[in-house]
Amino acid sequence: MKSIVISNETNVILGMELAGIETGYSEDEDEIRKIFTESIENEKYGIVIVTEGINELLSDLIFSHREKGKLPLIVTIPGEDGLKDKDFIMKYVKESLGVKID
Repeated sequence: MKSIVISNETNVILGMELAGIETGYSEDEDEIRKIFTESIENEKYGIVIVTEGINELLSDLIFSHREKGKLPLIVTIPGEDGLKDKDFIMKYVKESLGVKID
């Protein structure tokens, strides 16, 4: 299975393409939604990687997909400006497992 990175940040896309990873890029929200939807429906992808900005933009679609527990796995990475939400991991664990870790 392959991976794809979806972002609206050109530097992230260029870096991932240099690493040989497939990418989906647009600055248009509707186009990003289309790229994301096509990616999660495509059986060739085992991992869909999104930047934090895309995670916020598509939170409804991402949450819905994660709830189903199906492949592909959706992973969020920092964008060009680095990690925005310092408590991201704790929130993700709580959302995924329903457990708060202190």
